[in-house]
Amino acid sequence: MTVLSFLWVVGAMASLAMSTTLCQDCDFILCHKSQEKAAKNYIDTWNGDFSLENITFTPNVNLYQDRLPGSNGSIELSIGTSGEFIKFMKMAHTGWNHYQFVVQNIAFDKYNVVIRWALNATVGPHDKMIIPINKPEGSHITYNGTDWLYLDDCTGRIKRVDSAQDYITALHAQGLTDVKI
Repeated sequence: MTVLSFLWVVGAMASLAMSTTLCQDCDFILCHKSQEKAAKNYIDTWNGDFSLENITFTPNVNLYQDRLPGSNGSIELSIGTSGEFIKFMKMAHTGWNHYQFVVQNIAFDKYNVVIRWALNATVGPHDKMIIPINKPEGSHITYNGTDWLYLDDCTGRIKRVDSAQDYITALHAQGLTDVKI
């Protein structure tokens, strides 16, 4: 009986030790498949499947990227929640007849996923476009960028995105010749 009690105590202590090293509701297992799923969810969300918000992002996801061009200079983008991220994504889609991200390359390193992407978009009606475009409706716009996704080690959802975009190419493709800084 003492051997059984001893084994129970050892098992209980091991269980307690594991519960202190893992977060509550921790069900994420890092593997190639889980990294690919995080990348796919991210691109699918950018491509308009906003229902993926809660399985793609942590509630307090952060986005860090270059300042955006705006009508009165540049705009600093402040994103600190998944809801703000989705709102930004929806805004980015506004006015375009077609707006789709295509993965050009992808790399994985533990809890990091790096995606090299291209935006393929078609200019919509000018009165619907949020950003001023000096190209006729129906013009094709494309440019590249790289997003670095940091995965939460407990949930596998994205907790931070560092985004670098080729804005000079984007602005040139959009026909803009005068940009205030």
